[in-house]
Amino acid sequence: MANLELARQAMDRVRARLLAPAPDSIGDCLEDLDIALDALRALVRSLEARRATEAERAAVAKDVALLVEEAKQASALLKQAADYYAEWFEAWKSGRASYAPGGDGGESGPTPGGALSVEG
Repeated sequence: MANLELARQAMDRVRARLLAPAPDSIGDCLEDLDIALDALRALVRSLEARRATEAERAAVAKDVALLVEEAKQASALLKQAADYYAEWFEAWKSGRASYAPGGDGGESGPTPGGALSVEG
C-alpha cells in the first residue's frame, strides 16, 4: 500500500500549500496532484494485476474515493487561483492594478485576498 501512502503525502502537501497560496505554489500543487493521482492509478493497476479480492479492493476503496474527491476540490481551488492571477495580470497590463508589498516584502507577488489593488 505504498502507493496509497504516497498519494496521501502528496495530498497533504497540496492542502498545506492551498492554506497559504502564493503564485509559485500553483505549480507545486499541480505537481503534487499529479503525484497523488499517479500513485492512485498505480495502486489500482497493482490490485488488478494481482487479481485482488473484493475484500482487498474494499479495504482501499474508501481511501481512494476520499483522495480523488480531495484532488477534485483542490483542482477547483487551483483553477480559482489561476483565474485570479490571470485577471490580476490582465488588469496590471492595462494599468488598472498594482501590487503593494505585503508581509513578505512583495517578493512572491500578489496573493488572493492579499496586498493587491485593482482599480475600477
